[in-house]
Amino acid sequence: MELDRRSFLKGSLVAGAAAVTGSTALAGCAPNGSTGVGSGATNAGDEYVPSFMQREPVGEPEETVTADFVICGAGGCGLAALIQADDLGLNAILLEKKAQAGGTFDFAAMSFFPNNKYAIEAGFKVDYNDLIKTIMTYNHYIPSYTLLKNYMSETPETFDWCEALGIQFMYMKPQPGQPGPFGLGVSAAFAGGTGEGGTGGGSAAVKVLVAEVEKRGLDIRYNTPAKELTQDADGKITGVLAIDETGKVIKFEAPAVLLCTGGWGSNPDFIRDLAKVDPDRVISPGYDGRDGDGVYMARKAGCAWARGDGTMMFYGPHIPGPTWGEALNTGVYQPTLWVNEKGHRFMNEGLGNFAETGNAIRDVKRLFVIQASPDLDTITSDDGIAGFGASGAGGSESPKDKYKEKLEEEIARGNDHIFVAESIADLAAITGMDPAVLQATVDRYNELYAKGEDEDFQKDARYLTPIETGPFYAFECCDGFFTTIGGVKIDEEIRGIDEDGNVIEGLYVAGCDTGALCGDIYDFTSAPGEQSSWALTSARLVAKHVAAKLNG
Repeated sequence: MELDRRSFLKGSLVAGAAAVTGSTALAGCAPNGSTGVGSGATNAGDEYVPSFMQREPVGEPEETVTADFVICGAGGCGLAALIQADDLGLNAILLEKKAQAGGTFDFAAMSFFPNNKYAIEAGFKVDYNDLIKTIMTYNHYIPSYTLLKNYMSETPETFDWCEALGIQFMYMKPQPGQPGPFGLGVSAAFAGGTGEGGTGGGSAAVKVLVAEVEKRGLDIRYNTPAKELTQDADGKITGVLAIDETGKVIKFEAPAVLLCTGGWGSNPDFIRDLAKVDPDRVISPGYDGRDGDGVYMARKAGCAWARGDGTMMFYGPHIPGPTWGEALNTGVYQPTLWVNEKGHRFMNEGLGNFAETGNAIRDVKRLFVIQASPDLDTITSDDGIAGFGASGAGGSESPKDKYKEKLEEEIARGNDHIFVAESIADLAAITGMDPAVLQATVDRYNELYAKGEDEDFQKDARYLTPIETGPFYAFECCDGFFTTIGGVKIDEEIRGIDEDGNVIEGLYVAGCDTGALCGDIYDFTSAPGEQSSWALTSARLVAKHVAAKLNG
């Protein structure tokens, strides 16, 4: 029987209908807020200009506003910088392109705070040198040792500063029996924001920071995106040009500017040309508007690229449609059989570490998670295969009691990334894989299950389940990512530097606009929560540096 690859599933999940939804194109997998894909261009002088560096000129300013310090981007980093600057008596202005604050920081779950007071009280003091050595090794010695030490040494004070403002944390004390950093108590989860307590995430912290800004009456300009830095004849930063909601160009004149605009996770040109990843094969739960503004401005002002310039904080398979962390996605994320576009298995599907899992699939052109009908029953009734649950996906919602119901609802909505068939041959045909190749892959996988040992990729035998009883399901997934961590090279004082290592006077780059902390992967193994901690801590360090310089 010839099957239509674009037909809609009309039967119920329980009945195991053989019709399918889907197409070979992974439409809808582009990052939130992206509007299309550009390419590099050549200008009139035949000099190659990457597509992500091509922007319209801003024009001449119609108004000038003076300040000590201008901050671009009102995520966790920008808000913390504004408050710390006020603590130090600086006249600071915060520019934000959207109508509200928060940005990338809203999606943080935890923060990296080695030697916070609760860990110290519990007798778990960490030697910074040992921890940095571990981080440097994991990241192939790409980060700066001195910068890491400056940042890490400041984190205990940042933790106390956050608590003094009213930010709440959970799990501050070491967790006996937990792996690596969690057992040492170097990370704390954000709490509050739910009405009943619990894990509120970064959005709960943002609410506290915004309330503090409003209470103090600090100068934050919403709907006013920063567009371009201004410099004098020697290259020193003199301010930034921005456009307010009326379209007026304003020069915010200041001797110091901080760029922390949230990275470039919404910009397909950055994703393709900088990270070397197909933007149509990735997806992010984050907000739109993360267009690489800070990286663009810093590069145009003469900053060099960081070595870890294209790092993306991947978390692994995400089926388009459902939100990350929901029961359907944590169910699809289960460590069953995963194959590429050719029908070949290619990895250990049960890594557990979401960052490493995401990196493992980043270059796969099409990823299919294969599940047999008994897998659905196990995932739904037993909270995942062998207790895998939501932990591997980093998700917050367990698939227990919900997975099959949510899957049936998604099929009824016509999700064209879900394929269902009564045989492996039919499943291959409707997904575009070679039936003989996929059948051989399934046969080998079943052989490994019978042996009780994964001789091919060393997956924990607990996660081996047979692909024998239909109907069979194939979920075509994107590679999900939380944010980006790359772009501008900085020195140990968080100042932008050029190709020769010279400081661009007056320019600071922090948060997601710099690739200062990582190599080619988010280091969840050694420093979980490092990016949100870096946002808060780097902001405070920059404000201190600016104040010290202005005060002589």
